[in-house]
Amino acid sequence: MPSFSLSREQIIEAIAAALEPLPWVDALWEGGSAAFGRVDEWSDVDLQAIAGDDRIIDVFEIVAAALGKLSPISLEFRVPEPAWHGHSQRFYLLEAAGPFLMVDFCAMKRSNPNRFLEREIHGRARFIFDRAGVAAGIAPADPAVWDEKLRERLAQLKIRFRVFQPLVTKEGLRDNPLDAMHFYQGLTLVALVELLRIKHDPWRHNFGWRYLKHDLPPGDYSRLVRLAYPGSAAAIPGLHEEAMQWFDELAAELDARTELTPRTAG
Repeated sequence: MPSFSLSREQIIEAIAAALEPLPWVDALWEGGSAAFGRVDEWSDVDLQAIAGDDRIIDVFEIVAAALGKLSPISLEFRVPEPAWHGHSQRFYLLEAAGPFLMVDFCAMKRSNPNRFLEREIHGRARFIFDRAGVAAGIAPADPAVWDEKLRERLAQLKIRFRVFQPLVTKEGLRDNPLDAMHFYQGLTLVALVELLRIKHDPWRHNFGWRYLKHDLPPGDYSRLVRLAYPGSAAAIPGLHEEAMQWFDELAAELDARTELTPRTAG
């Protein structure tokens, strides 16, 4: 593997040095793997900043200029807006940092209260500067409200699951293995993963397949890996049957629970 000269610390320091003197930038913090204490040699740089509503474009220009002083920017991707999260987001690849040390930078308008800082869901953000006291204002999420949301989601998942499982079966009967695999992954395993998350990691029930090795017990994780990798098209029907049975067992277990969400912060 080739070596690259830039470190994540150099990238973060350069962006912070460019933004911190600006009075219209309220805060800068690192999220992602850093917020969960799981940074490794393959982690990207996941940064968020809050700025005045009319200065978002300026923030990106300043960040790009700071990165450009460290290394040529080989690629820049701008997330089309409006983005699902309601913010502006760009990704940067730097020649001197390599493909793994990508910069994921999200600029948030000061007026937008949705900042993805709930510790139960997003971990403990590492604030680099915080002149507006954003960190002090982070309130714990309400387990009772989350429980109600999960109950509604569980009811939807159970109905949706039963409605669509025949699509997996009939494509196998038609000898359409790619179609069967498509539906098995998208309509069976995705729903199963969400139930596993509701059971073991309810605050992040909608995080999909990410972080499952950390968030699931080893036995459940290993079983899910086995279900996710059929050795052949002929193996799909048997795995599908097992996955459906597991889904039903999880659904019954969750239905019987008095509470789905921990009553203490995660």
